[in-house]
Amino acid sequence: MQIKIIYVDVNKYARIELKEIPFYREFQMAGSLPGLDVWVDNEIGSNNFEAVDGSANEFIDKIIMNFYIKVFKYKSVEFVTDVNGPGLKQKRSRSK
Repeated sequence: MQIKIIYVDVNKYARIELKEIPFYREFQMAGSLPGLDVWVDNEIGSNNFEAVDGSANEFIDKIIMNFYIKVFKYKSVEFVTDVNGPGLKQKRSRSK
């Protein structure tokens, strides 16, 4: 995750700093198995950035992230329709 800090002091001197914050999270999901497909969508819900006790050197950045995770097994089924030939019987149903 990357954040940009723009700090303007009382003399209107601006400092810009770009920080890389290492972020790693592992999720355990019941029923998930190796070989299943995974779909993940995430968004940053809110970001609260503030100085610690009015300090110009220490900051706290609270980030709430929302993750939507779906684990599924993709299955493709092939079938043939409208087959006619000897020995094949076709049952037709009539809708009312």
